[in-house]
Amino acid sequence: MKSRTGFILLINGCPFVWESKKQAVVAQSSAEAEYIALSSCVRQVLWAISLLKQLFNYESVVVIYTDNLPAKNVAEGSNGSKLTRHIYIKHHFIKEILADDENLVRLQYCESANMMADFLTKTLTGSNFTKWKNIVGNKNDQFKGSV
Repeated sequence: MKSRTGFILLINGCPFVWESKKQAVVAQSSAEAEYIALSSCVRQVLWAISLLKQLFNYESVVVIYTDNLPAKNVAEGSNGSKLTRHIYIKHHFIKEILADDENLVRLQYCESANMMADFLTKTLTGSNFTKWKNIVGNKNDQFKGSV
């Protein structure tokens, strides 16, 4: 079964870019699925940094939160080889971005219970859906239902 990639890019606490879609490949593990999602997120972050540099001379490091330590470790180059050699090469560019001297992007671990993008990848109960809907910024009840 294909996993779902979901992420939200916030600028000053407001959603700027978000995505929720099925991955093109079937991941062999949750770490691989998260690594592929990180790759997709980093591509969008690089685009957003480029746009913000052009508009506002933006120079800050972007922190990407992940709730999967094995995926974070692979992306940072801490381990891998045998476990990750089957992952499509196109996803490995994230290692170069994280190792780059410009320090555009940094990964940080976040517990699953606090992961804002979970409502883009999982079916949530009504109370959890309402919680994340309010946190993301739509505080009125215009949207009802589940994701």
